[in-house]
Amino acid sequence: MKTLICLFTLLAILPCNAHENRATADSELLVAWNARLFAVAEAEDGFLTLKGVRTAAMMHLAVHDALNAIDPRFQAYAYEGDGQGADPVVAAAQAAFVIVNDQYPAQRDVWESLRQRGMNASRHVKAREAGISLGSAAAQAVLAKRAGDRWDHAATYKFQPMAPGVYAEFDEHSGTPRGFVFGAGWALVEPFALTSPGQFRSPPPPAINSAEYTRAFEEVREVGRFESRTRTADQTHLAFWWKDFAENSHNRLARQLVLEEETDLWTAARLFALLNVSIMDAYIGVFDNKYFYNHWRPYTSIRWADHDDNPRTRVEPDWNNTHRHTYAFPSYPSAHGTACAAAMTVLADTFGDDRWFRMSTPQVDSAGPMSAKISMKPPTRSFDSFSEAARECAWSRVYLGIHFRYDSTEGNRLGKRIGRHVVNTLPPLVKPKPWTRARVSDVTLEYRVSGKGDAVVLIHGGLFADGLEPLARSHAMQSRHRVLEWHRVGYGRSGPAAGHADIEAQAAQLEQLMRRVDMPRAHVVGHSSGGLIALQLALDHPERVASLVLLEPALSVPGVTSPGIARALQAYARGDRAGAIDIFMRSVAGDSWREDIGREIPQPLRQALPDAAAFFEQELPAVRAWRFDETDARKISIPAFAVMGERSPQVSGNWPKRQEFLLAHLPDVEPYLLPGARHMLALQQGSVLARRITEFFSLHPIAR
Repeated sequence: MKTLICLFTLLAILPCNAHENRATADSELLVAWNARLFAVAEAEDGFLTLKGVRTAAMMHLAVHDALNAIDPRFQAYAYEGDGQGADPVVAAAQAAFVIVNDQYPAQRDVWESLRQRGMNASRHVKAREAGISLGSAAAQAVLAKRAGDRWDHAATYKFQPMAPGVYAEFDEHSGTPRGFVFGAGWALVEPFALTSPGQFRSPPPPAINSAEYTRAFEEVREVGRFESRTRTADQTHLAFWWKDFAENSHNRLARQLVLEEETDLWTAARLFALLNVSIMDAYIGVFDNKYFYNHWRPYTSIRWADHDDNPRTRVEPDWNNTHRHTYAFPSYPSAHGTACAAAMTVLADTFGDDRWFRMSTPQVDSAGPMSAKISMKPPTRSFDSFSEAARECAWSRVYLGIHFRYDSTEGNRLGKRIGRHVVNTLPPLVKPKPWTRARVSDVTLEYRVSGKGDAVVLIHGGLFADGLEPLARSHAMQSRHRVLEWHRVGYGRSGPAAGHADIEAQAAQLEQLMRRVDMPRAHVVGHSSGGLIALQLALDHPERVASLVLLEPALSVPGVTSPGIARALQAYARGDRAGAIDIFMRSVAGDSWREDIGREIPQPLRQALPDAAAFFEQELPAVRAWRFDETDARKISIPAFAVMGERSPQVSGNWPKRQEFLLAHLPDVEPYLLPGARHMLALQQGSVLARRITEFFSLHPIAR
């Protein structure tokens, strides 16, 4: 067997991949459609209308609906026909073509060239014809649903008399005609996902004579002024760097991530659809709020401060902001902050929030729209999470001098609310099968089997019996594998753990369960204490295990000490179950463990409490009693995939030591560092982890 060797250090692992990091040709074609559409949209109107992002939303929704008519994985938006027999790439290309040609008919030659790339994907005449018919039908359904949505409606706006906090005319600074305001009609557009433009009403901005307003006034006056002495060089850079329109910058980022992550066509189609729906609805929702509150801009407030009835503000008649321009529409909340947060929420839903990425913005307007372009030096900025990027986007408007801090704070909050709502409009259709129970050996176990393909067994860790559920329900797993989930003794409706919890006994129980469900050989995935059971099964029944995936197994190896676990046991002995769980989880998964897994397991502490007795009284003693040394490790010759969270070493030095042990002593092992994750790997980065694991399985297929 080939041994994969990667450089490993205490705090970082460079993952080795057996194949190139590239997207499938199918997803690459979708990326090409997205890039070409936004190039055409920018050339036509510079993103000063909703036409480009609206077209992108419709195009990607049509592609999404066409694909899901062939293989229903996510809920449809407008079309739910039967796509049986249709080629998916042809259907996607035809759906995209019909939408963009309807909106930008002058570019038909460009669209036809891309369409032919999709047509060439299929050599089967009937599948191609069915794909063309399906793509056209899906596109027409989306166009019909969006007909009359008032996207280009012009609204009437009347300026109010000058007063504290009221939006005022500043045509000399905005460079727009006298009496002009931008985007008033956007507040009247029919949203794609929101129930109405005003579904998420923001709270009022702070009163002009309040301390909060005064602080925001003073902050933007200093850090947002032209040639500020208090604004740092980095703050100036990010103020300009974030000026690119959200629909342009975030679609550019999405294209990059789809290629980097080798995202499959169905997931990429949903991502692009949700992304553009979220930006479109963010603009609609935020402009509804803007014209509802009609709040003034810093440019007006600072130059008119001697009339604002706030004795703590100081007028500055010649004040100007960082780029010497203000956009001609009300200030509260920040539209850019809202759109960025909505878009980043969608990206986080697909790739997991705690994912490091580098984002590029090569050029921006030097002042207002249509001004000369300037190159950004450097053109890139890096982020540890999508939520971090969204916050920086929002704060950039303060440093640019066009928004108060509270504008940006509320824009970020509003955008996240809209983004979360949008994500839920195209939910996965995978419905887990019901659990069943069976008598195995001398215990009763709860289990379920789903999917088709090579067998996979998932072994959960301690306290959270559904800690691997994101892997089980992922499309990457369900579409390629027959998956066995089971609740170990002491969890769910399985039998009690007392007398049955030692690692050898649980490995034997699993072997009997595999017999019960007719799985003679399987890929075995074990997390934390479940990783010990996986290793024991490989020792006792190597014929049952095709490969091992070890997700931070809770090994006792030289140099590993666990004072946090000792304190947790002491708290449990005092009767403080909640405290014991919290202490234990902090020691293995970090102080933010509840927030880390809260999206997948709401109120995690409450869910862990019923299993606390089995965990502290039976499982932990069994884990501490189990022995696995170098000799045992060398007996396991099957391929292994050792996964550690990128941020786990920040929580405890035990995780790198355990990983070092596996890499040093397992004969055939490949390491992988899961970006942005701590110990609860699947609950934080389930989709990324599922793709990486199934890629590993594909290298080691089970012989028939």
